[in-house]
Amino acid sequence: MSGFVFSVVIPTFRRPDVLAKTLECLERQNCNFAFEVIVVNDGPAEELPKLRFGKGKRANWKLLQNKENLRRAATRNRGIREAKGEYILMLDDDIWAVPGLLNAHYEKQKEIHGGVVVGAVPPAKEIENTVWHRYIARNYERIHDRLKKDILDFGLFLTGNVSIPTTVLKQSNGFDERFKEYSFEDSELGYRLHSKGIRFAHTSEAIGCHFFSENLDTICSKAYASGRSLALFVKLHPELFYKMQCHSISILPWKGRDILKNSIKKIMFTGLSGMILKTLVTILNKGGCRKAAVCLLPWLELICRAKGFKNGKDQQ
Repeated sequence: MSGFVFSVVIPTFRRPDVLAKTLECLERQNCNFAFEVIVVNDGPAEELPKLRFGKGKRANWKLLQNKENLRRAATRNRGIREAKGEYILMLDDDIWAVPGLLNAHYEKQKEIHGGVVVGAVPPAKEIENTVWHRYIARNYERIHDRLKKDILDFGLFLTGNVSIPTTVLKQSNGFDERFKEYSFEDSELGYRLHSKGIRFAHTSEAIGCHFFSENLDTICSKAYASGRSLALFVKLHPELFYKMQCHSISILPWKGRDILKNSIKKIMFTGLSGMILKTLVTILNKGGCRKAAVCLLPWLELICRAKGFKNGKDQQ
């Protein structure tokens, strides 16, 4: 036995300064049990800071370097395979843990006798106050509202701050490595765990502050990538097509009332519509009409996601 209660698995890609702060926060954990930290670098080795692994509080920490870019799912799986702790805690490289995060996960794991424990991921106070960040923060508020429910859905398997017994995760074969792009590799694993009857629970005391840095271009590119990943998700689990609202972003069979709906979608989900709306959002933001820009952002994301979904389906 390793003696580790937790293995903290952190995939990283080209965010050395943010990762350095993430690791400093883990050094300040106030738990009274042993844990290891496994960082899996999916980017160039020379871009990482000096991590001082093997010394002081980092004596049991280690770095794994991918020889090639494996992407999110495969990178996490590599860290999971190396884990020796009773539980695995998955953090992103931009999640800054409060001192009580690990202990809060442990107490909740004992309470539910093993399962999925989802922590909180509020925006870090250090992020720049931009219209884009306020928009993302509002989306996180909706996620935290969902976490307050008595029964949590599989979509709340949030790999930015989630723990699970190591044996349960390894028996589930980890993440599906066919997911290469942003999003839904976590929901897909969450769905398989949920289907096996694994209990999901939330603890608001396990706080990992999210230091994100986004702009209009990254919001659009992530929405597009999530659409492509969603296409793979529903291909693997076609029973979830309607639950995942895929009918709202895809062209349905041309019959009955769907003729009008599809005609609207044909117009709305064109590349030209996306370009026009993105330009309008940019103009509104620069002109100081930020509330109007925020109101249009969900529509722009929808158009980008629909385009990604279509392209993802076409390439399968």
